[in-house]
Order: sequence, then C-alpha cells, then structure tokens
Amino acid sequence: MHGDSLIARVHDTSLSVAGFAMRPAGVEPDLVTLDSVVVSGIEVRHPEQTAEIRRVLVAGTRIKAWINPAQHAQLADRVRAGGAAPATKPGRATAACTAKDSSARAAAAGTPTTPPWTMKLDELAIRDLGFDFEDRTTEPVFAVAAAPVNVTVRNISTRPDAVFDVQSDITIAEKGRVDVMGTVAGAATGGRPHAEARELAAPSDTALPQPDDEGAPGERHARR
Repeated sequence: MHGDSLIARVHDTSLSVAGFAMRPAGVEPDLVTLDSVVVSGIEVRHPEQTAEIRRVLVAGTRIKAWINPAQHAQLADRVRAGGAAPATKPGRATAACTAKDSSARAAAAGTPTTPPWTMKLDELAIRDLGFDFEDRTTEPVFAVAAAPVNVTVRNISTRPDAVFDVQSDITIAEKGRVDVMGTVAGAATGGRPHAEARELAAPSDTALPQPDDEGAPGERHARR
C-alpha cells in the first residue's frame, strides 16, 4: 500500500500444468489429454492496469469427439424445437428497468473512471495437437483425424489497433496438409491472410460422399 493506493507488481513469473486429462463420468476414453501447458514471463502492474506474458506453450494435446445415434436424435429434436425465448409484455417491469438504468448512469457519471486493463501476449504456441472425430450415425462409421496441428500466434494484444501474426500447419488423415500464414487485425487496420494447401487428395482408404442415382447425397464412408 502507498497512501490510499494499492501498488502491485508481478515480475517474470512462470507456471505450468502437466499430465492433464478430462473425461465425463462413465465414459472410458479421455475426451481431452494434455501433455503440458507452460506460461512464462508473466508481468503484471497495478495501478498501471497492464498484464504481459512472454509465451504460452500448449504441447501434446489430443481431442476426441464423436456423434452417437442417440445424440444425433437429441440434436435434431433441439433444432426442431427452436428455443426462442417468449416475448415479454411491456409494462411496469420495463419501466422499472428503465428507471434503474437511468439511476446507474447518473451514479457512474459522478465516479472517476478506472482505465481498462491492457493485456499482451507475445507468443501463443500450440504444438502437436491432434483431433479425432467419428460420426457413428453412419454405417460404416465415418472417421477423420487431423494431426499434427501446429499453430503460432504472435503479438496478441487487447489494443484496438493490434495486428496478430498467425502461422499454422495442419496435417489431415496423415496425408493432406494445409499451411496458413498471415495477419489478423481489426477492420480499420486490415489483414493479409495467405493459405496454401498441399497434397489434399483424399487418402486411398477413404471414400468421400457421392450422390446416389437420384442425386441425393449418399452416405459417408471411411475405413477406420
């Protein structure tokens, strides 16, 4: 404490998590496994309201997902049901809310504003990520895998004029590969994305969906 002000500093701090796994109750395979997450170079300053991280490394993540016939039926029911919230009738409740909003704005007008936090991450590195998906509503089961997936994002910031540099490479079904590189920015700044696909022909053991004799989409087939 310095007078009535709180001064806090966190300097060059690191943290790590290793050997993480997650699964729902009663399900044998892990949905998510994670070799390690390492966060290094943490810097926090208050009352300056700034937080900076030098690097976040996420290594060896594996994600498994699937759709069972029962889940497919539940999803279809939810889509058909819609889910639109019932409309509220205007009346005293609306007037009360308007009055509360006006009071809150008046109170805020007399309170000194605190500057927003500014956050910056120099580099986010995702290494050797793998994703496995199965659609078990088809016969035979349709399966697809993407591994390894490597992503690097640099210069991440909450500043409105921030420009992020992105580079990634994704291997699909052990044969196809997609490389993506460029920048991500706000509409005012603009970005320069570039993508390159190499060897994206379907693997020899995978049959892609084909139209049937009447032109309707056929079933998806994949050999596991």
